[in-house]
Amino acid sequence: MKNILFILILVVVTSFNSVENILPNGNYRVTFDKEEQGEPFECTIQNDKFYLIRKDRTESCDVIWITENKFRVVGYLEPKNPADNPAGTNEHDYGYYEVAKIDENTYSYRVKLVSDDYVLFSGKFIKKQ
Repeated sequence: MKNILFILILVVVTSFNSVENILPNGNYRVTFDKEEQGEPFECTIQNDKFYLIRKDRTESCDVIWITENKFRVVGYLEPKNPADNPAGTNEHDYGYYEVAKIDENTYSYRVKLVSDDYVLFSGKFIKKQ
């Protein structure tokens, strides 16, 4: 009986702690605030996958949600295989997306370094209809 009560309490507590990600599944145009930061591109976010759509190819990357508005994209902002890390780098040397502001279907982001919150670049995820 105690085991059943413990499991019931655990289920109730964890159901209140689940957080919905601030950036919903869908198709996006990704832009940069400054032209020299990069070329705009298309992507699809589907749960824990980030499909990077370029002119000539589509890449599938893993999304690791840090909080409801922060996430890493393994295979885009950091290598898919840790063995591919340049010498002297570790996971703290890579960036993560932080959704800072939402205005209808536009999600303003900053890409920061894990190690010190230094902003590498910023821009917008614009949800396509």
